[in-house]
Amino acid sequence: MRVLAPALVFVMAVLFIKTAPPTIYLGDSGELASAAVTLGIGHPPGYPLFTMAGKLFTVFLPGDVGYRLNLAASFYAVIVLILFYCFLSSLLSFAGRRNNTAALLAAFCFAVSPVFWFNAMTAKGGIYMLAYVFSFAAAFSAVKFLQRRDSRFFYLGMFAAGFMISCHYTTALLSVLCCAVLLGSLPRGNSGRALRGAAFFAISFLTPFLYLFIRAGSADITWAGLDSEGTVLGHIFRDVYSSDGGPPFSGTALVFKFKEYFLSYASGLSFMALFGAAGWFVLFRAGRRLFAAVFGFFFIQAAALFIMTGNSPTPLAVYVNRPFYMLNDAAVLTAAAFAVSALSFESVKRFRTGRMLVYMLFIPVLFMASAGFRENNHSRSFLAYDHGLNILKTAGNGNVVFLRADVDAFSVHYLKKVKKLWEGVRAYDKSGNVLDTAVYKNIRRKDGWMTRADADKIEAAIREQNPGKTFYIGRFMPAGEGVQTASYGMLYEAGGAGSSGSGLMSMVSLRDYFINPNADYFHRQLMASYFVKKAEQAVRAGDRAGFEFYKNRALETGFDSAPVKKSVASVYFHDAADIDSALKYLEEGAHMDPYDFAALGLIMNIYAERRDRERFLYWLRFYADREWDRGKREAARRELN
Repeated sequence: MRVLAPALVFVMAVLFIKTAPPTIYLGDSGELASAAVTLGIGHPPGYPLFTMAGKLFTVFLPGDVGYRLNLAASFYAVIVLILFYCFLSSLLSFAGRRNNTAALLAAFCFAVSPVFWFNAMTAKGGIYMLAYVFSFAAAFSAVKFLQRRDSRFFYLGMFAAGFMISCHYTTALLSVLCCAVLLGSLPRGNSGRALRGAAFFAISFLTPFLYLFIRAGSADITWAGLDSEGTVLGHIFRDVYSSDGGPPFSGTALVFKFKEYFLSYASGLSFMALFGAAGWFVLFRAGRRLFAAVFGFFFIQAAALFIMTGNSPTPLAVYVNRPFYMLNDAAVLTAAAFAVSALSFESVKRFRTGRMLVYMLFIPVLFMASAGFRENNHSRSFLAYDHGLNILKTAGNGNVVFLRADVDAFSVHYLKKVKKLWEGVRAYDKSGNVLDTAVYKNIRRKDGWMTRADADKIEAAIREQNPGKTFYIGRFMPAGEGVQTASYGMLYEAGGAGSSGSGLMSMVSLRDYFINPNADYFHRQLMASYFVKKAEQAVRAGDRAGFEFYKNRALETGFDSAPVKKSVASVYFHDAADIDSALKYLEEGAHMDPYDFAALGLIMNIYAERRDRERFLYWLRFYADREWDRGKREAARRELN
């Protein structure tokens, strides 16, 4: 074991580094890397500890800044692996079932599970990995304190428990559990140590957030232009996410989330999922209090995540929410370690080669690692970098581009703020969160919010000041302003005459399509959008064969993406004037994303204009069953009746 454990840790460190993307990864990584390298403030709740630690990695490591933050995530992940092993080993020993082999097997399985590995090599994943460093440090300290009653473990556990929450709020329940175990294990009448422990917790919990108050208003990059105590407090409490306008929690959402987590659990943990199921019984026999602590955490954590995360039953929701459940996987693997320990005890007792049988369980985990290397190898993932560069190159210096989606804004944000590329392009995030946020300063309320109507007025003024020089990522038709957009390469020009864009599209890079076989949902959706754009330009040029070619490429690449289906429908509707085909793909997209009420409204309007009563009533009923606004739902049902 003295050789095997360090060897496996070393192997996982090499694999994490080997599979890490060479630059920013699609999504939040660009925004988080920009905040870290400039000691700025990232998206809510700010992640101050991650930002400060990330700055150190950007100073001392080589390569692209995004790559340095990816390596930071890998470093944290290796520490998590070590601490999780130490926690399991100590817990088994505390329960009288000491078995380092079982602890190592469970920890190794955790490290090679798809969700953990994916987050162990990207800057965004570094947030979770850093949080779990403190999570397992606190859990390990709590167990060691129960074993040895050593005050050092008590204070270390309380100190680490405070940092957990400031790293990521999904660790709050585990933090409370660790503190409860530590404080509850103190001898009666030891209020002095309890108060000192509480002070340690308060210091580690609160001090990281002081960074946000210090940097607000002075850092080069602050989310949504944070510049006051009120806006910082709202940032910490995630006020902007308090009402996202999404569907409410329901039985349907609960069933969907449970099914998706079970599938992720079963596929991600492989054979260890069976040991996890059996392990609950072993854990119960080992001690009812221990079982109550571990299973209670698993159950309450899962219930909280089911209730508090987004409720849209779409692949995007699954993609975004899946990292939140890693602590649940760790709880299951804790139970699995007890099952393996019991198997080891029985095998050694009954067979001469019993110990070897347990070691053979590492073989399937090695196969998991081999498969994980193939599936999680993003060492040739450049799409986030290339996409931002494609936008800036197409817009060109001296022009203005408005970006709506985070995937667009964060990549451009990184290139302009960190790489200092295409500084002559004036880029704006329509949400007012990154890039040039100063233009929205005067329309923000004291809580930092701004209305869409006020933001549209700012945008209209900028557009009027830059005629023929304003571009958008998607089609843009402001209500009541009579402004149309025309195709301009991968962008759309406000009020332009239009262009086939063949020359402009030839300069964009989409190398991930050819060199990155492991594109995930987000990557495939974005790559498909490029093919949709090519299909749009082909149909405008009268190239029917080209249109079919690129349309099929888009649908093959983004086969599970509702936005891709709807984008294809848009081309049929606006450019090919083929309403029947547009309806086909629009309906497919609506079934994949049943809460896109704008798409449902368009479908119903088309069938109403066609006087197709049967299809209109079908989609009206479909809409009424999903609308969460009571007034609108009742109006739809009255129309049905």
